[in-house]
Amino acid sequence: MKILKTLQILQKYSDENHPMTVNMIINMLAKQDISAERKGIYRDIKKMMMAGYPIEKCSNNQGFYYQHELEYADAKIICDTINASNFISMRHSRKLIDEIMKNLSIYEQEAIDQSLCYIANKVDTTKLTYTLTKIQDAINLHQQIAFYYFDHKFN
Repeated sequence: MKILKTLQILQKYSDENHPMTVNMIINMLAKQDISAERKGIYRDIKKMMMAGYPIEKCSNNQGFYYQHELEYADAKIICDTINASNFISMRHSRKLIDEIMKNLSIYEQEAIDQSLCYIANKVDTTKLTYTLTKIQDAINLHQQIAFYYFDHKFN
């Protein structure tokens, strides 16, 4: 349980610019009623690193940080692009951005969130997105599709 909570703490509260010392980790574990000692934390971090978790030790030996798969700059570009895309509805934009932000530390999430200016006049494209998905599925399955170019209502 302690090793899993340590991993979650590193994922959420650390990044390259915000490393965590062992004492910081111990204090955060204590807030969750989990007791830990320095040697145990070092041992757990070493086990996680050996298991392939992207935990890095600071070059100055002042702590550890979780190396997130998605770098901040890349996440920022993706979030800005989603936000600026008029063909993605506001609701869907927020959902996609929230999914991307889950892969960042709280500090990176906050920085992106503060820089985004949500565009209010987006078109609701839920039906369009659904239709495009159906067309793509048909193409992938080599199925023929049919559609009307126009939907006229004559009086």
